[in-house]
Amino acid sequence: MRLRHFDSLRNFVVTARHASLSSAAEELCLTKGALSHQIRVLEDELGFELFERHSRGIRLSLKGHSLLAVCQSAFERMEGMASELAGHDPPTLTIGTTTYFASRWLSPRLMDFIRHHPDIRLRIQPMIGLLDLENQGVDLAIRWGNGRWSDCEIDLLFRCPAWPTGNKQALDQIREEGLEAAFS
Repeated sequence: MRLRHFDSLRNFVVTARHASLSSAAEELCLTKGALSHQIRVLEDELGFELFERHSRGIRLSLKGHSLLAVCQSAFERMEGMASELAGHDPPTLTIGTTTYFASRWLSPRLMDFIRHHPDIRLRIQPMIGLLDLENQGVDLAIRWGNGRWSDCEIDLLFRCPAWPTGNKQALDQIREEGLEAAFS
């Protein structure tokens, strides 16, 4: 199958993102009727409905969801290549952190960041120690600790209290070694 209406695919992606013909038409500088017509023509060409139409608006169909995923990826790749060829690389923000923190706390929040800042490319740099950040290409590091590092600027992200746990024998050993201050 050869598509003849590639502009309609872009309009479909914008409409799906807004989940509203009115909002999408406004972004695309089209009338709601013109956009609706283009979506219908695309659906006729494809042979299936992209949206379920309801009295309260539109919702992606199952096939619409499948096509959207492919279209978004393709458009992002095309836009990225066009920027790269034009020499307009998007800025990259490199975050250094432990793999545990990246997977447990940071990862679930990344899609929201990307959605709000599509012009910034993110790179997560796994780090064990807080060494020479600049030479590692790290723009910012997220670390756990008391914040008493002298070679960088520190901003508190959130408090994360920790308590040592162990059996009575371990507590007695800590007291014998005089290490109680390390845990306060």
